[in-house]
Amino acid sequence: MVSRTAAMLGVSVITAALISGCGGMEENPLNVNSAPQPVQSAAVAGEPDTGVLAGALGEDPLQLGANGAKLCSVQPALGYQEYTVLIHNETLESFTVDDVSLGSPSGVTLNAAEVTPANRGGHGTHGMDDGTVMGGDEHTGAHGAGEMADMEDMPENVFFTEPVPAVGYEISTLEYLNVVVSVSLDEGVDRGTSEFIEIDYSTADGSFTGQHPLAITMDRDSCA
Repeated sequence: MVSRTAAMLGVSVITAALISGCGGMEENPLNVNSAPQPVQSAAVAGEPDTGVLAGALGEDPLQLGANGAKLCSVQPALGYQEYTVLIHNETLESFTVDDVSLGSPSGVTLNAAEVTPANRGGHGTHGMDDGTVMGGDEHTGAHGAGEMADMEDMPENVFFTEPVPAVGYEISTLEYLNVVVSVSLDEGVDRGTSEFIEIDYSTADGSFTGQHPLAITMDRDSCA
């Protein structure tokens, strides 16, 4: 009886050892009842992080608040004066112009705002390399005011294009362009002013506003 019991215990021990050994050799290849492993997302080369990109643009990505000027002009006989602002989109984004307006105008009205292409040297000149304003005797860098000069006085590298409305225009990446605003004195006013030119623009992800510090003074007779 004792020997039979011992034999049965021996069989039980061997069976348990076999089962235990089998379990030890298996490493749960199907991952059954185990904690889920974190999924690693594959990085896509060249795909920008839109959240970071939008945040990096800042409040005025076109930097319209730089390079201000003060201009005074006598209203021409044709009844309005044109002022030109050079813009350079230095970002990797494209922007749509939503609105152009005068800042704190007094006695003056914005008649129209149009856009023409420019190059790096075309500081309000439609392509002149030396920054000369086309019209008048002023050399105002990134700004211009005046009537059109004679064609014979134009350098050979000047190019002309038909202006298009500023509102709705898409400013491409790294593009240079001129925003040309037409301003006139109000009826019955001899002198008027505007403190800046405000431009609203946007991308698909956000809207921006820039105030270009171009202070305008217009007079019917003299700037003295």
